[in-house]
Amino acid sequence: MKLKKLAIKGVASLVTLCLLTGCDFSDDDDCVYFGTLKAELDWSHLKEEQGEPAVNDMNIVYYPVTGKAVNSMTGMGERFEDNPLIRNLNIGKYKFLFFNKATNPVKGLENVPEEGEIYSDLKTSAGKTFITTKQQFVYSLLSDTEEIRTDDTTYVKCNGKILVQKLIFNFNLKGMAEIFKVDSISAILDGVTTSRHLYNQKKGIEYASLHFPAEKTKEEKRYTSSVLVFGINNTPDNKVNIIVDFEGGGRGEAEVDLNDVLENFTADQKEIDIDVEILANLTIRATIRNWVDKDWGAIVLQ
Repeated sequence: MKLKKLAIKGVASLVTLCLLTGCDFSDDDDCVYFGTLKAELDWSHLKEEQGEPAVNDMNIVYYPVTGKAVNSMTGMGERFEDNPLIRNLNIGKYKFLFFNKATNPVKGLENVPEEGEIYSDLKTSAGKTFITTKQQFVYSLLSDTEEIRTDDTTYVKCNGKILVQKLIFNFNLKGMAEIFKVDSISAILDGVTTSRHLYNQKKGIEYASLHFPAEKTKEEKRYTSSVLVFGINNTPDNKVNIIVDFEGGGRGEAEVDLNDVLENFTADQKEIDIDVEILANLTIRATIRNWVDKDWGAIVLQ
């Protein structure tokens, strides 16, 4: 869904009107008064491994609570072109919703910020629903109610809250890996959350499967993959199906139960080590070795 864009040209016209004409009407209800919003992006709270959004990937949506803008600006939004963003607005009380979309669509911004949602693109294949969005770091923040006053500047700071978690899978090859050469490894994870609410960062209730590749590391017989997700839904069985394709043809698949590992997954990151044993007939057997919960910038052993 596209934002209802705030017409920058129109805003400039309003600013000109405000500067060139004072309000000298006999009926004060006909007067239009303006104040200034100065909205600044602040990413100083992010850790090194978190991705700071580009300024022009950030959006602001206006939700007037009182004043003349209620009927004309509700749900209107625009991208940041500069940091800070400075706009002349009708006086009154407002809430401001900040977010970046990255590769995700958004919906529900028209009326109230509580309906705004960021979500993943999906497709159905062989009766199974898959996430097709390559998830990136996304953030959002709903401001407190702020007041725009006549001929005054209201300062609002956006230090957005993160909407994603990270899962790191390490696949350690065992058994006859030296005889049967591996061409590639991928995996399908079930129970991945497909959306987040923008105003409070809470997870949506829908879920799907995520198919992702693993890359060979410098460490011999080890593949790894790192994926960002909106979260994990524990309603379905949380399992990962590991797919090993061999050089010269042949494929082995093995399923691993992750229900205990991913139950009530609230950490910023989780790293999961899985041993993948290659057997004589090109079948594979996979077992969990261990897992580690990580905060952004800190590690806590499970």
